[in-house]
Amino acid sequence: MKFCGICNEKVADHLNFCPECGSKIEEIADQTASSRSEIQRETKPVKSKKNIFLLLGFLVIFAILFGAYKFGASKFSKEKQVNVMIEAFQKKDANAIDEFVKVDDPSLKIKAEDIKAYIRYLKDNPSYNKELLSYLQRETVDQKLASDKASFKDGQIIEDGKEWFLYPKYKFSMKSYYMNVSTTAKNAEIYVNDKKEVELSNDKTSKEIGPYFPGSYVVKAKAKSELTELETEKEVDLADEKSAKVDVNLSLEGNYVTISSDENDANVVVNGKKRGKLSRGSYKLGPVPTDETVEVHLEKNAEFGLIKSESVKVGDQSTYYLKFPKETSSSAVGEFVKNHIYDNVRAISLNDFSLIENNYDKSGKSYKEDRDYIQYLHKKGITEDLLTMEVRNVERQSDTKYKVTTYEEYHIRYGDGSVKFKSFNNEHIVTVNGNGNGKMLYHSLGANNTLKSEDVSGPTR
Repeated sequence: MKFCGICNEKVADHLNFCPECGSKIEEIADQTASSRSEIQRETKPVKSKKNIFLLLGFLVIFAILFGAYKFGASKFSKEKQVNVMIEAFQKKDANAIDEFVKVDDPSLKIKAEDIKAYIRYLKDNPSYNKELLSYLQRETVDQKLASDKASFKDGQIIEDGKEWFLYPKYKFSMKSYYMNVSTTAKNAEIYVNDKKEVELSNDKTSKEIGPYFPGSYVVKAKAKSELTELETEKEVDLADEKSAKVDVNLSLEGNYVTISSDENDANVVVNGKKRGKLSRGSYKLGPVPTDETVEVHLEKNAEFGLIKSESVKVGDQSTYYLKFPKETSSSAVGEFVKNHIYDNVRAISLNDFSLIENNYDKSGKSYKEDRDYIQYLHKKGITEDLLTMEVRNVERQSDTKYKVTTYEEYHIRYGDGSVKFKSFNNEHIVTVNGNGNGKMLYHSLGANNTLKSEDVSGPTR
């Protein structure tokens, strides 16, 4: 079937002319073919140029993208990122280290002082620092090609996000540590680098604290006791450990002293308060400070009342021996008073108080009274002759005090030459030194009762 090139009617194949318009079919076909050839020759060059431009544009874009990718791959390569870490650790640059470190425990927020503590540890432990740098250096090599896989106790290189949404971003993930702190005291306060972390309750003497960044830390325990405040500290290295938990033992024993005595049974009194009792003559006291702010003595009951031992202030000694004043015999006390009265009469005659000064307990009132009285008698020209002196009774009033009752007779000679006879019942108070040497001292005249007063002779001048 043919078509007429003029009227576009169908024409049978055996006809050479169009039955509608009479046009010759061959001529029209030749003209149509010729026209189509010309059109094809005109459009082919146009299409070829467009394709070339498109291809060139695609190649340029591909080259740019490929170049950018290769640039990024080089810039953010694992080797370069790890080399940045190596340089930061070599320079001990805390700010640079902070850019790439993280911890395996998300609850731990890394602070500047944490990194500084780790840097201090690196400086103090050069072998550990060498291990760290060696590990990082091995990480710059593809671990798939390495004969042995790099490892480090306190951290590892990990992928953490993307750079430019394409390239792996590497960080140094460090192990977080915990401390199991134990102490020997209850109610202890635990400090880490001077920051209070926890207070132990009455029923606990240990506590797990953390997490902590690797490094060197000062761990301190404080506890208050009845007599002193206990404190101890220890420098703890949280690094180079297989386990993430480190045990820290802080002993708060304090200073203990032994109080012993020549008596087996007595109460221990500390700073005025009863503390305990001797057991077989000794008592362990503590913890106590060594600055002599704690004073100790012993007490026991006797027939005449409470007896106290000598007192001592606790210093740096480990043992203190406290003696009770020994009971002095009645005859010895009586003899002391008798001798003192004879010496007193002699001192009056010679107007010399120094003869009897060392016999006195200077805390007693008679020391000043008798000294002044001797001077008074000398001015008046009065002297005494001791005729009779009898010890009638000796009574122990306390652990260091005795009362001696005497009968005394005198001839009193006055300045005008007259003489009188006088008799007395006197009570003399004697103290016994409580420091263990048993020395007796004249304290005071407790009572002075005149029994008789008679003229022996009148004035002679």
